[in-house]
Amino acid sequence: MGTVKSNAITITCTDVSAGAIVTKVTGEAASGDQVYDDGSAGDNEFEFLGTVTDEDGRPLGDGAAAVDFEWTIDGSTEAIDTWVDADAVVAVGGEVRLGELDDADGAGTANPDFGRLGRHTMVLTAADSDKGATTAVEVDFTVVYTAVGADDAEISMTRNAAKTRAVITADMTEDNAFERIEFTVELANGNVKTFIRRANASGVATLVQSRRNTTIYVYADVEDGGGSPTDVLAVKFK
Repeated sequence: MGTVKSNAITITCTDVSAGAIVTKVTGEAASGDQVYDDGSAGDNEFEFLGTVTDEDGRPLGDGAAAVDFEWTIDGSTEAIDTWVDADAVVAVGGEVRLGELDDADGAGTANPDFGRLGRHTMVLTAADSDKGATTAVEVDFTVVYTAVGADDAEISMTRNAAKTRAVITADMTEDNAFERIEFTVELANGNVKTFIRRANASGVATLVQSRRNTTIYVYADVEDGGGSPTDVLAVKFK
């Protein structure tokens, strides 16, 4: 029997110790509970992951040593007060863990609380995003997390034909009949307004909004927070 020669395999090793570039940042989830829980036993953190390449755009392989790009975080959520920088860790699946939002005391005993329902826009800034550049290149990466409510309280809407008027309905269940229901409306510019409406005998409250050329985000809860909040509803106006 003769010798069979297989196709050649080329293995390219990336060296990012001097020329590392961070190209992308993501959160480990795009949405979830206000008090974050990833479902892992003993792991309550909300992690941020970065894609790092060499100067030729080749990603890190598993086990490659990462580089600290000197991260800071900013945003409108209470949870960012618990940011923990991961410093330099090894890559897994082409990504590097940059840091996480932990519980308030860092003891791992409580999940990070985003403080409210709705969108949370967080900006992670790399002070030196390109280690191969002669001067530090500062770059911002935006990560959005949407905190949603409970399944037993439902929110829905109907719109007119022109899509300039919306009737938003919150079914807070019969347990909240005749309660004062607070609708929280986040406008496109980030401003937040609240509207109080009385629920009917079935625990249903309605809010009417008339707007043009914009999208708002709405959720509802019992005024004193004693009920179960609805999910966040995106309402688009023409």
